[in-house]
Amino acid sequence: MAKPVRVTITGTADTVSDAPTVDDLIGQLRDLADIFRGVEKALLHKRGNELVWRITDAGKNSPLSLELTPYSQDAGGDVAERATKVERATAEGLLALRRGEARPAYFTDDILPKARKLYQRVRNGLA
Repeated sequence: MAKPVRVTITGTADTVSDAPTVDDLIGQLRDLADIFRGVEKALLHKRGNELVWRITDAGKNSPLSLELTPYSQDAGGDVAERATKVERATAEGLLALRRGEARPAYFTDDILPKARKLYQRVRNGLA
């Protein structure tokens, strides 16, 4: 089994609570899942995805913390190496956006707007 990714989502800095709105939470998760899928396709030059991202744990404390674990679409398939490559390329791409780079590696025309949107949310106080 592949190593899970821990994601923390808080509310914007200008609110009383550090709890995200439902729209913020769903938007962040949707964009992140779409980025993972798009990077996987670009990185491995495949039409489809082998990885399925599942929420495998949720923290009960504030701020909200979720654990996302990649699984194979094929029962019993080993995805650890593929997941590591996707996670690394995604993290490097998001860091590249932070540095102001125009197009990170493996961020296609479909994924780049979602990555920018995710990055913009983080800059507005969501984490």
